[in-house]
Amino acid sequence: MERESDIIGIDMEKKKILVVDNEIEIVNTLKRLLEQNDFEVITALDAKGALDRIENHRPSLIILDVMMPDVDGFSLCSMIKNDPRFCNIPIIIQTGIAQNTEYDEGYLKQKTGADDFVRKPFDLKVLLLKINKLLLLAPLFLLATLLGTL
Repeated sequence: MERESDIIGIDMEKKKILVVDNEIEIVNTLKRLLEQNDFEVITALDAKGALDRIENHRPSLIILDVMMPDVDGFSLCSMIKNDPRFCNIPIIIQTGIAQNTEYDEGYLKQKTGADDFVRKPFDLKVLLLKINKLLLLAPLFLLATLLGTL
């Protein structure tokens, strides 16, 4: 028997989100909030752990903090986006860097290849909107990349 999601062409399986932040309180808060919104959540506290989780779990989306001790989030985002195996995974960068600095949203997206951006403290509704938008658009971006139109 066909699932409704098969008929309309939408993957309704639980989406896996990787949360990467060296602050365990933020990781646990995001994990709890995302799980309450029907996402499967995996976590990492540093770049090495993040790369391991990406390789072994293939997340649908990554939420990545900027300020981390080993490799900063800008560099990690660039590494992920430059790896052909993972470059189509949407990434949302989160940062506590104050507004009105040289690190505005456009600069961050251009510099790192991130797909979106949120500032800490984040509004959960805004974060969920951005997550859902990117998860909805991800298959289209993948198709466009495969067809060579991006």
